[in-house]
Amino acid sequence: MGGAGTLDWATDSPPAPYSFLHLPTVNGREALWDASPNQPIVVGLDEHTRAHLTTRTLDAEPDGKNEFPAPSIWPFLTAVATAVTFVGSVFTPMGHHHRRDFRSPLHDQLVLA
Repeated sequence: MGGAGTLDWATDSPPAPYSFLHLPTVNGREALWDASPNQPIVVGLDEHTRAHLTTRTLDAEPDGKNEFPAPSIWPFLTAVATAVTFVGSVFTPMGHHHRRDFRSPLHDQLVLA
């Protein structure tokens, strides 16, 4: 256990995909050391949705449940659009400027003389 009292030391090594079979509650800063013998567990969360329990700030009493949105293709499409924009701006000249010869009109006269 390494002498640490945080919850990351309470899981198996390597951890299971779900980390904890039952979500634990904590009583203090050192969750493993401050746990009472009959420490309650979090119940009522649907295992088929991604959700977490929210608590009040001062006393950490349960306050509600937040559900995460379902997986979406939009973050990937946004990343592709951003990459195309940046790559396109680097390799495409803005305004379609053509290379011009910037010699002065006097240049030909000076060379001929």
